[in-house]
Amino acid sequence: FLNQAGSDLLPAMPLSRLSNRILTQVVKLCERLCLVGLVFLCGPSELSEVAKIAEHFSKSQVPTAVVAVLHSLSGWVQLPEWIPANLGFDSARSVLSEAAGNIALSKESIQRDIYHFVACGSPTLTLEVAMQIHPTLCFIGVDVAQRRLALQAIIDEICDVIVARHHEHGLHSGVVMISDDFFEQLVQMRALRDEVHRLRTERPADIRSEEDANMLLPDDLAEFFALLPADVRGALVFRTDFNGLPMLKPQEAEREVGNMVARCLRERGQRGERTVEAFSQQPHSLRHLAWSPMPTPLDCLLGYALGHVAGVLATGGQNGYVASVRGMAGPGTAW
Repeated sequence: FLNQAGSDLLPAMPLSRLSNRILTQVVKLCERLCLVGLVFLCGPSELSEVAKIAEHFSKSQVPTAVVAVLHSLSGWVQLPEWIPANLGFDSARSVLSEAAGNIALSKESIQRDIYHFVACGSPTLTLEVAMQIHPTLCFIGVDVAQRRLALQAIIDEICDVIVARHHEHGLHSGVVMISDDFFEQLVQMRALRDEVHRLRTERPADIRSEEDANMLLPDDLAEFFALLPADVRGALVFRTDFNGLPMLKPQEAEREVGNMVARCLRERGQRGERTVEAFSQQPHSLRHLAWSPMPTPLDCLLGYALGHVAGVLATGGQNGYVASVRGMAGPGTAW
């Protein structure tokens, strides 16, 4: 069980919302066991609950110190001065780069063009893997939003690259990487959600079906709305998220974009334009692999250092602190 952080010995579960009854039980347990410190290995979304426990301990004058160790496989925590690297991110990057790299090196087919549409998860993780394997194209939400790209413009760009590689360079395969926030960050998607929200607020009686909503939308948004899968259209029209906006259901961006590219290439051939006659798209979701890697040497060293910091904070009675290390550009002994 070396370098497994006890994950094979102890059960792991998300830290849910804590009630006063549960907080009281935690206090009694710490007092009964005479605990000096309570260390939480948690993600950024769970940190608020850990802060609630620390605050409750402070008000109740419990001597047990509450210390948090942040981890994020997706690299969501970005505080360069205090947390230069997320625990678990390097291990996730390593296994995803290996899997995506093997896909990129798969044998070409001489009968048809085969393109692999790969999803690795968060934009940070997707970009890191892309820098390792050098895919044909890579689309992340932040870049899509900054360039203010429309969905059809992105599909056309992918098709243009595929056609040019086929006819001008004799290349018949490639990898297109897409992050999970691809659809969410599209300018059209933001405008569509705002417009549907306005229609549902001002004209609720006129929206009884997806067809009604499509007729009330402006032409550009109606065209974009028609490109979306049926379940996504239904959720946008009839369901609401926790912010009060039309709900955007999670989508397999790699599968949807791959289908759109294949359809666009077929339509180009029907119009007599230059295209790829035999095209096959293969979607790959690698997200689950990030949860099952062997830890890399960097993560082992980082976890070891963070554990020591957490132990020092706990024994020193420093309640409500987050363990961190700095100076990671140097050797581990100098962190």
